[in-house]
Amino acid sequence: VSCWTSLVDMPGEKSEDYTLSDVSTADLNLENLKTNGMSSNFLNSDGKLRGEDDSSSLDSMLESSDEDIANKDENNRCQSIGKVRIKSESVNAKVEIIHSSPEVSSEIEDNNVLSLFCSRVIPFLSGLLLTVNFLIFWALPVAGMGAVYKYTWLKPVLQSIYFYLESHPAIRDFAKTYIYTKPEHADFFVMLVLLCLSTSISVSAMFYVQLTTGSLPSWLICAYYLSWVGIGGNIMGTAYALSHKEGHYHGMYKKWFKDIFGNFVENWVGLIFGNVPYNFTTSHVFIHHRLDGSAGDSFYMWDFDRSSLAWYMIYVHRVLLHMVGYSSIVFFNANGKKNLSEKLFRGVCIYWTVAAAILAATRSASFLFWFYIEPLLCMTFFLALINIGFHGFIEFDRDGKSIPMVNSTTIVDSEDDFFGEFDHMAHHYSSHVYYRDLPALQESKKQEFARSRASVFRNISIIELSLFILLGLWDKLADHYVDYNEPEDRLSRQQVKDLLRSRVQRCEASYEAYQAFARHPTEEARRLFLSRLQVKALSPSEPLPAAQ
Repeated sequence: VSCWTSLVDMPGEKSEDYTLSDVSTADLNLENLKTNGMSSNFLNSDGKLRGEDDSSSLDSMLESSDEDIANKDENNRCQSIGKVRIKSESVNAKVEIIHSSPEVSSEIEDNNVLSLFCSRVIPFLSGLLLTVNFLIFWALPVAGMGAVYKYTWLKPVLQSIYFYLESHPAIRDFAKTYIYTKPEHADFFVMLVLLCLSTSISVSAMFYVQLTTGSLPSWLICAYYLSWVGIGGNIMGTAYALSHKEGHYHGMYKKWFKDIFGNFVENWVGLIFGNVPYNFTTSHVFIHHRLDGSAGDSFYMWDFDRSSLAWYMIYVHRVLLHMVGYSSIVFFNANGKKNLSEKLFRGVCIYWTVAAAILAATRSASFLFWFYIEPLLCMTFFLALINIGFHGFIEFDRDGKSIPMVNSTTIVDSEDDFFGEFDHMAHHYSSHVYYRDLPALQESKKQEFARSRASVFRNISIIELSLFILLGLWDKLADHYVDYNEPEDRLSRQQVKDLLRSRVQRCEASYEAYQAFARHPTEEARRLFLSRLQVKALSPSEPLPAAQ
């Protein structure tokens, strides 16, 4: 049964008094507990079990703790299913839950089945449906538009046109003078114009056909999705990248532009690309970057094997909760961030108000689904996929802390990068560095890359990297891995494959433990959760060790 407390009292049976002297949280054997985590109700302010110093009985401790839990949240009250026998030994305290009757065992089994269904089966089915939806409706447009751009004459021609426009003095002067507060942000102007031009044409076509004929032909939906993705994925990539930049650069636009449009792509154009307004401004900046992918992050993934397709289905569901704003609002409310919660909730209301307006204007639920809802489903799968590449590796130092240059990926010499998005390590830990200065930063970090055997890959796209991880293609990953050590200190190819596999399959915590924390992700609960994590994270195939 998923709950915070590990110690429970059996109804109808008097428990003996057990003195908890000489037993500390560091000695509890989690494998014997059969649970992950213990309620803070059982801990003194110094982190020791209550009763360690005052020799209070187990029964009195259980009564007060159960009452405290009930007062906090009746829905999370731990069910009384058995008594606890604690026997102090030299290293570990053995904890055993004793069941007194078949009725109690049956109740436990029923609750376990229900818990399993809610925590795993429903998310798995949700993620599976989103994955099948992506494969049917979006995989061909994304892969096809990428292949057309990469393997035909279009790439050199379109790049030449883009670089000419992007560097044209008159265009840059206009952007510096009227649009952006910082001169370097004029780099984004041409892509912003191309994004607006493309979406204006395609959206107008969709509405015109719907309003004049009353329905959308299949060929038009397919054409719209191709234009939505863009040649080489540049339209959907630009919508994501500029929303991302707007979320980070609060004063990006001139005052007149900001007063009228706000974050123009994130909050308006982004609507048709599945983005809830203010999601980057709030969740991305104040959750994802504050936590750097660790516990509490709405994109957290270090509680499962990232090379498992089954676990990936559950992860897609987790990202869906982020996309619609739910998990981020829960986090903000739990941590007293009322302003951020209200701003994101306002964005959620805007998103669904626009959906209602589209439905009222077209009187077609079909149009609403294909035009407005499908892009949300597509971006859910797509963001889940690329985040596997950005944060799929994890390694710990001797103090049990996650190594930044491993847990955030760097891709160098990639032709598909969007304004430095592929150097995700720099994005998290050197976010002040402008994307044009990233090569110099990467050069300065080579010794650190070598020391930590950082997650650095060369000449690969983030989609390819993510797919190689997800499908366990370690040979392919090894082909692109960059080892900055001296030749005599470099790993062999097999060692590289083993290293990458271990980092992908390594878990920081169990799925059940994280789900229990995520229901009430307060700062206190997060500290308690992190304090329970073992110093050395193990791969899923290894047994859970005693808490350290």
